[in-house]
Amino acid sequence: MEITLLDVNDSPPRFDEALYEAEIAENADIGTVVTTLTASDADADSVITYSITGTNSKFSIDNSGKIFNSLMYVVCCTFLTYVVLYLGQVTVSARLDREETDRYSIDISAYDGTYPSSTTLVLAVTDINDEKPRFLRDLYSLTVSERALVGDPIGAVTAVDDDLGDGGIVRYSILPSWSTDLFSIDQESGLIKLNGKLDFESVPNIFSDVVCHT
Repeated sequence: MEITLLDVNDSPPRFDEALYEAEIAENADIGTVVTTLTASDADADSVITYSITGTNSKFSIDNSGKIFNSLMYVVCCTFLTYVVLYLGQVTVSARLDREETDRYSIDISAYDGTYPSSTTLVLAVTDINDEKPRFLRDLYSLTVSERALVGDPIGAVTAVDDDLGDGGIVRYSILPSWSTDLFSIDQESGLIKLNGKLDFESVPNIFSDVVCHT
């Protein structure tokens, strides 16, 4: 007597990782693959569908049905069995900005028509030098005595850059003008020092343009 067993969908899909971690540059093009997830199902005819749950507008996951069978050795029971593996590619679907959001926690579901399973992708957005440095004030007004000595500090300017690492290091300089010889600026700190003799009766007001750059 020959007995044929028919498979029923009684096994939930399983991700190969409970938590995925990945990185993506903030200037990644739309459609760039972030990472590939894998879920398996012991049921022979199962079809796994991926979806991103929760609020998300920056990423998507495909359901292109990339399937292959894998021979798996089950240690506890010492037998071989076939499982169906589905690959899911997470891709960028909108422009990223690390200065706006530098980390995403994306909940992903795998569903085989009966049972759902879930995992989480923690995605770090890496920085590029895409931010311009900016002064904290549009105009700096300094008051200096005409008796001030050459080398005396008379004030400072401050600029910030939201980029990380070397891309966020601000440098300062004074644009060339007739008053350039009167002042010097520390390119790293923005500290301004007197570099020449002042005379209120000759020139009561002096304007200099300071620039910041990275």
